[in-house]
Amino acid sequence: MHFRIEIISERFDKSVDAGKDNVNSFRGKDVALFVASALSFENVEVLNEDWGWGIVGKRGDDIIECNVADFKPGKVEFGGKSPADGPNWCIIIHTRVSAKMLGLFNIRKSTMVCETIGKELAEILMESGDKIISAEMEQR
Repeated sequence: MHFRIEIISERFDKSVDAGKDNVNSFRGKDVALFVASALSFENVEVLNEDWGWGIVGKRGDDIIECNVADFKPGKVEFGGKSPADGPNWCIIIHTRVSAKMLGLFNIRKSTMVCETIGKELAEILMESGDKIISAEMEQR
């Protein structure tokens, strides 16, 4: 399970040229830095990946991983809509809980932590003036 947030925002840098046939243009470092700061991660790393930006940090005993990618307006459908303004940002949150827990409780705690952090980030983004397209738990 992971928590997926899709937003439209004018706050973040859109200046990187996508190049032809490249859906994910590697914009979004400023989005990734904002997410890492907003969620107050410990030992945070922001990594340039081949699909966008990765964030790895800790909160208490839990390791939190976030993926940040942008999508060109009109190229990707969000909930049946294809907004004309943008860019559209997608943030996916995964958690790895402490290895001390085992079995079903481990899965349940991971889902709870992921959903809590996802809802917290969605609220921060909304309060910052971003338009939330969707914010919900998804199965992988």
